[in-house]
Amino acid sequence: MIAPSIFLLTTQFWMIFMTLFGSFLLIYVYMKYKRDPALYWGLALLFLSLSVVSELFDLLYIQIFSRALAGGFVLYGTIELLEEERTILSEHFRVLTLIPLVSATYSAFSNIYGYSDEWFVVVGLPYAVSGFIIVLSGFFIFSLLTNTYNHKAKLLGALFMFYGLYQMIHPFTRSISGFSSFNFLIPVFFVAFSIYEMAKFTFSREFITGEIPAVIKVKMEPGFLFVSLERYDELKQLLRDFPVLAFVRDKTLPKTWRSFFITTIHKHSAEILFPTALPLINARVVQYLKEAKEKGTRGIVVFDCLEYLKMYNGFEALAKFLSSLRDYAFLYDGTIVGVLDEKAWDKRELVMLKRLMNPLKS
Repeated sequence: MIAPSIFLLTTQFWMIFMTLFGSFLLIYVYMKYKRDPALYWGLALLFLSLSVVSELFDLLYIQIFSRALAGGFVLYGTIELLEEERTILSEHFRVLTLIPLVSATYSAFSNIYGYSDEWFVVVGLPYAVSGFIIVLSGFFIFSLLTNTYNHKAKLLGALFMFYGLYQMIHPFTRSISGFSSFNFLIPVFFVAFSIYEMAKFTFSREFITGEIPAVIKVKMEPGFLFVSLERYDELKQLLRDFPVLAFVRDKTLPKTWRSFFITTIHKHSAEILFPTALPLINARVVQYLKEAKEKGTRGIVVFDCLEYLKMYNGFEALAKFLSSLRDYAFLYDGTIVGVLDEKAWDKRELVMLKRLMNPLKS
């Protein structure tokens, strides 16, 4: 009886130590680089640590609620990251983070009012629901973030899924004879590897800098720049490693570019924008330029669809739109590049555009 108790205490101690260490590490990333997903993942590890401490001292309700909050914060941080990548745009996904808390509340009240005092209902059910939420987080990371984070996303997502799955089946495996030692060790190994991969993930250049790698510097003057169709191909080659924000009709673009296809085709996709959605395009550009300046680099925005935008909005509306973007480019030290086919414009429009885009000189 003594050996299992010592073994259990040892594994719980290591679990508490690792989760606290991982929590402080992720919160440090948040404080240094202001990356919200790191904060929520750090809080998840903090509540996981609290859950283990509560289990050690037999604090039942703190145990289940902290476990529920751990799962909820893991998913919340993942959704934050996906929204930054514009993979998930709907805030309605955030409601999923409340499911573990609702389950824990339901189980707690069933115990308080005497409907059930069985461990499986009071503790096992909240554990399983929280585990499912962690599995869901891992699935999102594994399947939706590989374009940006490559193998780091696959490995972290897989670890989340395996740990969440273990937590889901824990209510069943805990009662299997001869499996108790493994039941103590498995979460320790999963958590250890998960924290290690979370540290690698959150300290990576892709995570710290978001969409704008600060180490990449491109020498372009702030303001508005027109290029010809011929120069456009050269520009794509020059900026092939830079995360340009592009609004295009041409899909042959560098993989590093974040592009939105401008079309009137009704298709549900985050990558498609209507040509008349000038306010939405403006908002995307301003957000991008602002983030670029905050990260110490110059944002570069490319439009290769000016003629298409003119056709659907008219010249005056387009000129006002581009004038507004030019002002934001100067404000955030960014560059707006317009690909111009001069044959598609009359001389009066070309003169007005080029005069409009040139800053006033004192």
